[in-house]
Parts: sequence; C-alpha cells; structure tokens
Amino acid sequence: MIPRPQYTDALRKSIGIPLIKIITGIRRCGKSSLLILLEESLIAGGVEPSRILKVNMESLEFDYLREYGAMYRFVKERLPEGGFFLLDEAQEVSGWERLVASFLAEGKVECFVTGSNASLLTSELGILLTGRYLKFSVLPLTFKEYLVFQAARSIGPNGTESSPQDRRSLLASYLRFGGFPAIQFLGDDDSIAAYLSTLLDSILFRDVVKRHTIRDPEALRRILAFAFDNVGNITSSRRISEYFKSQRRTVSIDTVANYLGYLCDAFALHKVSRFDIKGKQRLEFSEKYYAGDLGLRNALLGYRSSDISGLIENVVFLELLRRGNTVSIGIVGGLEVDFVAEKSGQRAYFQVCVSMDDSSTMEREFGSLKRIDDHWPKTVITYTPTPLSGKLGIQVITLHDFLME
Repeated sequence: MIPRPQYTDALRKSIGIPLIKIITGIRRCGKSSLLILLEESLIAGGVEPSRILKVNMESLEFDYLREYGAMYRFVKERLPEGGFFLLDEAQEVSGWERLVASFLAEGKVECFVTGSNASLLTSELGILLTGRYLKFSVLPLTFKEYLVFQAARSIGPNGTESSPQDRRSLLASYLRFGGFPAIQFLGDDDSIAAYLSTLLDSILFRDVVKRHTIRDPEALRRILAFAFDNVGNITSSRRISEYFKSQRRTVSIDTVANYLGYLCDAFALHKVSRFDIKGKQRLEFSEKYYAGDLGLRNALLGYRSSDISGLIENVVFLELLRRGNTVSIGIVGGLEVDFVAEKSGQRAYFQVCVSMDDSSTMEREFGSLKRIDDHWPKTVITYTPTPLSGKLGIQVITLHDFLME
C-alpha cells in the first residue's frame, strides 16, 4: 500500500488529542486505506493489536451492528480496557454520533471515523459533536501522488523517476481519468472507464438517492450532467430549471437547489461562491460548481478535448483545496479572477488558461489581475508552455509545474 503522508502525518499528530477524529471525502478516495495505514502506524508505535478495533460497515460481517447501541456493546466487549476504535463509513450506523460522543465522554476509547457525506455533522444528532471533533478532508490523488502510484504500478517501488515527456503524457491521462486510487491498478482505458461509470452510479444511488429518498433519480443525473458540463461557468438553480423547461420537463428551482446541495454533500460537486475583492465581501449569488473528480465528469459526459479549458480549471481548483485553501471566484472592477485562495491569513490570486499565444488572451488573463492593488501573489497558470515568464509582477507558470510544486 502506497502511503499518502499529507493525510497520514496529520492523523498521527492527532493521536492522543481528546477529540473525535472524523475523516470525510468522496466514496473511494482512499479513506479506508488511511485507516489501514493508521492501524499499521499504531502497531509500529507499540500499541498492542488487541487494543485496536477496526470496523468496516461496507462488510456484511458487521451488518448486525447498524444501530449505535449494538455497536457500543460490541466495542466495549472487545476493548474492555480501552484502545482505538476505527469506524469506516460511520453514516451506516444509526445514531453513530451518540456512539462516539459516549466514548469521548468515557475517555478510554479513542475514535477515528470515516464518512462519505459532508452532512454527517449537520444533523440534529451531529450537534452533539460540536466542538468535540477534528475534521480531515480527503480528496482523490493529487497529480504528484498520481505519478507515485503510476511508478509503483509500472516500474515498482524502486523504479526510476518519470521523464518530463512521460509526465506530460501522464498529465493528459490525469485530466481524462482523474485521481481515484483504484484506477491505478486497472489494465486499460476501457476498464478504467467502466469502473468510473460504476463508481458514479454507486455515489448517486448510495450517497444521494437512498440517503435523501430521491423520487426522480433521472432528474438528479441530468442536474449533475448539467453542472459537469458547465464547470467554470456561472450556474444557478434557476438556469438549470429553465434548461429542463426547454427540454419539456418540469423541475422546480427548489428541487434543483436541493439536488445540487445533496450532490455537494456527497462530494460529487463543489460549490464555489464569488468574492468581491475591492469590497472584501462574499457574494451570495452566481456561484460556480466544480467536479469532485474529473474521472466522474468524463464518465458521465465522455471525454472531449474541446473541454480542456474547464478541465484544467477544475484541476487547479482541486489542487488549491488539497493545499488547505478556502477558494472563491474573485470579482474586481467588473472582471473575474478565476480563483482567490486564502489560508492562514494569506491570500493568492490565480488565472487559468490553455495558452498565452495571442495578445487578446494575454490582455484577458493579465487584465483582471492588474486591477488588484494589494501585495498578494498573482499567478497565471497555462496548460501549454509559454516563453513568457511574467509581467508586471505577475508570475506565469505551466499547469504541470504548478501541480508539481
């Protein structure tokens, strides 16, 4: 199993802190593997295996433990002196919040739980955990992790590093198939496409349709397809509702808004608000949506090279999230800045484009950044290499180099 130190190091540092550790992320992004790596780390650190209990609720072995009282008794029987309880897919246990809150209050069992839904902590029961947990958000593989997985699969753990040309080819593959870890072990493009299609169906059915009792799954799929097809464009519930009307289907604005919220809760989509850079305030309208993984988008819509502009914008957005940023769409003087990234009181601005091969593109990409009169870094990210290294203090960098930083 290939380690993901960004996450495993954070989990290790949290050991011993008297809080519940909650790991969230889209289905199949690697949360279960992180629990395995955590278990290995605990044992390597001297914890007796008998003091670690790992329960995967996707296994039928634990199907009888879907009620918090039954799970509580199960854990107490196996960890009588306390220890570590690793619960995978906590949302499958009714009242799991009461379960982990009780263990936290008793102080003998340290809980690490995973979940595939962002609304895990927004329910009435979830209020029980307010101020009592640490949250770790897991995303599919970064491009750097993708390269590590590729090297391990094709060459082995001691293989040589990919050449720059190989990396450019792998970047194109990454934009097409995304970063779910399992695709690294599938033999061909057809197998990867079939896996991603099945995974998308599983996310829609298990994390949205079943959880929220959706009565019109086809409308849900079409709303997701619309959002995927408009990555990087302003997308509103009204606009989608009007699109359905043009297709002679009636889906209310409220229904569209609810379905978009459910898709964001399942991490299939990420909603990004706009930020007035001059006025320093967030705007509560005209948001954008980005795919939780490009592989899912292309599984639903098919890969189209003409979509490259939206694909690279989506990749940059996910990378900024992985680096711990709060990400917004910037507005300055009526112009748009693709991304405003904020972290720990720091800020950076990014424009994303396919190339800088003509004057109109250069003016568009530099124009909005030039209107920002603060001192924070400003960067233009291009997919194709350009001889231009920068202008007016604005850095120009290729997508490959940005992802490899």
